[in-house]
Amino acid sequence: MTLTMHYVLVEGSGKLLFEVEGQGPGISTERRENLFLPFESLPFNCDHPLDGTGLGLVLSQRLAEDLGGDLELVGSTVGKGGCFGFDVSLHTEANGH
Repeated sequence: MTLTMHYVLVEGSGKLLFEVEGQGPGISTERRENLFLPFESLPFNCDHPLDGTGLGLVLSQRLAEDLGGDLELVGSTVGKGGCFGFDVSLHTEANGH
């Protein structure tokens, strides 16, 4: 797993941009539509056994939104893994937030 972070300053406000890339089973195009729905999980695969509830992405997305950001699937290749990105807005006291 790889975590990349960037800091961007735009008009006095900052944003932290994160990307998390993993080597998991990847997500097919058909499964992407329901990816952020509660209790959606990938089917069991012997090569990548998963035993989750399907709440991790939902909770992560809500946390990102509570922090003023967003979580999205940046890209994924079946059999090779995927990459998720999220951003968090940073406000300084100078701009009144």
